[in-house]
Amino acid sequence: MISELAEDIRGASSLYFVNFTGMTVAQDKAFRAELRTKGVSMKVAKNTLILRALDEVGGYEIEEKKLFGQTGIIFGAEDPIAPAKIIRQFFDKGQKPALKVAVIEGQLFDGSQLKEVSELPTREDLLSLIHI
Repeated sequence: MISELAEDIRGASSLYFVNFTGMTVAQDKAFRAELRTKGVSMKVAKNTLILRALDEVGGYEIEEKKLFGQTGIIFGAEDPIAPAKIIRQFFDKGQKPALKVAVIEGQLFDGSQLKEVSELPTREDLLSLIHI
């Protein structure tokens, strides 16, 4: 499990650690379906396994206290900001899932910064600004 998580971490452009406690099965299914539309995946693992996988990969300085309770890891793909927009969309509807911490292209963001992160331009937004 640790090596599988480490491989997913290595291949991700961003990592979002969320608390999904209290989400209904229907909410969870809808959330995961929305993530898939953006080519994003989510896995649930024990916090100790997540921390070991992060140590194996190296370069991540996430405080152990940030990973508490149930944790889902969302692995950003082509667009590192897309998961933040989806998390915020669902959070605004019912306070779930709650962002614990995010790592976007090496930069650490606290869960309280979800609004700011979700308002960053997406890859598509940036490409649209380039005029050929």
